[in-house]
Amino acid sequence: MSLRVVVMRKLGSIILWLGISVCWRAEAAPRIFIETADIELGALDSNSKAGHTYVVENRGDKTLRITGISRCDGPCKSYVLETDAIRPGRSARLRFAFDLYGIKGRVSRRRFVTSNDPETPSFPVTLSCTVTPQYQVTPGRVMFDLLDPRSSVLKTTTVIPQSGLRQPLSSVASNSKHFKAQLTSAAGNRSYILEVRTVPPFSDGVTVGRIVLRSTDTNDAACVVRVAAYVRPKLAIIPKRLVLNSMDGEQFRMLFVRQWGGSVAGLRDVLVPSEKFQCEIEEGSVYGDYRIRVYGRGLAGESGKVDDLVIQTDSEKTPRICVPIIVRPAVVLAKRGEFSRSGGKKR
Repeated sequence: MSLRVVVMRKLGSIILWLGISVCWRAEAAPRIFIETADIELGALDSNSKAGHTYVVENRGDKTLRITGISRCDGPCKSYVLETDAIRPGRSARLRFAFDLYGIKGRVSRRRFVTSNDPETPSFPVTLSCTVTPQYQVTPGRVMFDLLDPRSSVLKTTTVIPQSGLRQPLSSVASNSKHFKAQLTSAAGNRSYILEVRTVPPFSDGVTVGRIVLRSTDTNDAACVVRVAAYVRPKLAIIPKRLVLNSMDGEQFRMLFVRQWGGSVAGLRDVLVPSEKFQCEIEEGSVYGDYRIRVYGRGLAGESGKVDDLVIQTDSEKTPRICVPIIVRPAVVLAKRGEFSRSGGKKR
């Protein structure tokens, strides 16, 4: 074999190796995978707070970045993501929670996990269950709209057990000093009247509480009634702070400006702390009300309070309203006990 043939063969092998290497590098990409994306939780009580922890895997060759979780109305609003950057061959836990209070019947919610996976940029996951309420509570929530924060107001709600109780409801417990409750039976213990009275004084905004009804038999399910009192301030920003997630993708939050009373302040401008944030202002249907759309991007690596969003008004009393911007790192949430070692949420 001549020297020329040997050189040509070696040169061909080198070219082939370089071609394979270039192709491999060109195809290197993250690959999102969730083994069981559709979860059936079965039959649940309406007092339950259920959920499921998904395992998000990266089966690709580059870091998988979770850029967003789609919004979901109703009982499946909250989620906790362990980390938004998943290295090749690694995984992260993603937990969705169901708050089933006041829900009845079949519930199914689908959310989309968006990432930098070029083949599957939006991965769907579904949580489903059937809610069977143990009690019919009418109205389901006891709401107080207080014009005077020093007033004491009484409201009632009807409680009807949907299954036979071993013992009648007799115990009433409130978790808030601002609400007192009293229970009386009717129709031979087949229904109950719950009286809830507010205990002033109240501060501006919303005060929430829970009334828990029990029988003397521990096998009987407890009945939970949620209560809330709202004292209208003259000018309110809802929510009082903005909480965003630590991730690169774009996030969206909404601020509401509500005003009551004779004098109404006009909104002049909204100042953002940096180029990572943008705002859009819309006037509400009621004079003096505004909607502020806040967009955040490139917040990966941020943690805690970033800065303030400053709302400028033409009012002499409140010319500037500062709204804190908080960035919530998912890794810190996991360390604080959102996940147990088995992958479920701690109770």
